Amino acid sequence: MTAPLALFIHGGYWRSLDPSLFSHMARGLNAHGVAVGVVGYDLCPELTIADIIDQIRHACLFLWLRTGERTLIYGHSAGGHLAAAMVATDWQSLYPKAPADLVPAAYSISGLFDLTPLVGIQMAQDLRLDEAEARRVSTAVLAGTEKAACSMRSRGRLNRASSCARAARSPTAGARLARRPATRRPPG
Repeated sequence: MTAPLALFIHGGYWRSLDPSLFSHMARGLNAHGVAVGVVGYDLCPELTIADIIDQIRHACLFLWLRTGERTLIYGHSAGGHLAAAMVATDWQSLYPKAPADLVPAAYSISGLFDLTPLVGIQMAQDLRLDEAEARRVSTAVLAGTEKAACSMRSRGRLNRASSCARAARSPTAGARLARRPATRRPPG
């Protein structure tokens, strides 16, 4: 039997840091028999946030093709945004053999979900965000598309996206847990 698989995505506002700084994020899950990958991505302004989302999607597909395992994604800050984007992904439109729930759950620590407030600040130039692009890559918007299973905490209340199968509050402030309903993987 293969160990469960998790993937950590670092933060840094999509424009700084790298995975070598976050190997410690595997320790707790490793102690419980979970295999953990720590993924990196190219940074803004060389790429757009949409490009980074695609890079993480390809990393998830790569892991599934190598292991046959679905992946729990967890991330901090920008990595939390990317984790939520993975839950919102229509995997079968990217790769028809992939399970619809290739990423059945994501845990976002202080994630950013609505990127439209970033448009008015200087950092938006590095992120290459205008109003339309910010809406397009905001997981808060994706949650309304019926593809996402994100639950978003707002002022102590849990607001569920309509496609959530299960949601739970995190004991960690600013954290979110999102789940998709489990589906069976076809044999072969």
